[in-house]
Amino acid sequence: LGSQLREFPSTTVLRKPFSFPELVEGLRRLSVAAVSPKQTPGSRPELKPSPAPASRPPESNGTILVVEDHPVNQQLLAALLSKAGYAVAAAPDGQAALAALREGAFDLVLMDCQLPRMDGLEATRRIRAGETGTPEIPILGVSASAMQLDRDECARAGMDGFVSKPVQPDALLRLIRSHLAPTGADAPQVGQA
Repeated sequence: LGSQLREFPSTTVLRKPFSFPELVEGLRRLSVAAVSPKQTPGSRPELKPSPAPASRPPESNGTILVVEDHPVNQQLLAALLSKAGYAVAAAPDGQAALAALREGAFDLVLMDCQLPRMDGLEATRRIRAGETGTPEIPILGVSASAMQLDRDECARAGMDGFVSKPVQPDALLRLIRSHLAPTGADAPQVGQA
């Protein structure tokens, strides 16, 4: 084990106990350290959208489109949601999200606000304008900024809720459930989480 650890950069070592945000940062550092020969340090690998599920798996709680450009964040969110029983598809930017929504059946969109090519706010405006045929789909914004101004901007764009990074898994899952089952105590509240 010691020889295996020496092969990794010291930035990937986490000491117990560690928090979820520390785990996310460690994984981010590991992904940067594992740059492929075709990449240069600081560049990001090209992400391709994962295909939309043809139909909801029989034991699924719903199908969520994760729109996130950072590969580690995309993988962490997909793993969290899959473990919670959701079917997951991913898109690396707003344009890919619009295409995925036109082609697949989704119950909710988890939309990063700052994306390449087309940001999450513009993609949300276009979804709400009917460009994808799904103007009523719940859209939850995700941003590294937790400022009230950002929450307000997400609400103005048409997002139904907002989660700040680093994402707290329990808060995210509660917010998702509230938008997929809007009855009684679980009724959605804009800006929750």
